[in-house]
Amino acid sequence: MLKTPDWAAGAEYLREHAPELIPLIDRFPVCELKPEPKEKYFGTLVTGIVSQQLPPDVSLQLLEKLGKFLGNPLQPQAVVEVSIEALCEQGLVKQKAEYLKSFAEAAVAGQVTIEKFSEMTDAEITKQLVQIRGLGQWTIEMFLLLALCRTDVVPSADF
Repeated sequence: MLKTPDWAAGAEYLREHAPELIPLIDRFPVCELKPEPKEKYFGTLVTGIVSQQLPPDVSLQLLEKLGKFLGNPLQPQAVVEVSIEALCEQGLVKQKAEYLKSFAEAAVAGQVTIEKFSEMTDAEITKQLVQIRGLGQWTIEMFLLLALCRTDVVPSADF
């Protein structure tokens, strides 16, 4: 399992090097984000695909329905074993169902080595994931930051 970053050290660094942030550092508690277990990586990335361009409540409903249908945590093999039509019956539009199926197939075939992500560099992970339809740069960067707790990642589209 990945080591949780020392978020307090980051806050202290910002105190020393970006004093304009001190009011925010004092106002909000130190980050408590912890790396996700490997078993959740696929599901986290699926969340990124499903949630695109949808209101949060709609994407949460879809993800709950997928979880009940395919199991939690969601695994690539479960997606490979169902048809695109079955995914659409859960509420996904055909394009997102195709993205999910393609991603799952790439994971099962070893083109995407999800189980090794915690040992890989950001660039290695990005190189694999950017080839997956439905996973854009922002989603990949958010995965690196939130699921793997890579402290040196800032989603570029958020500038």
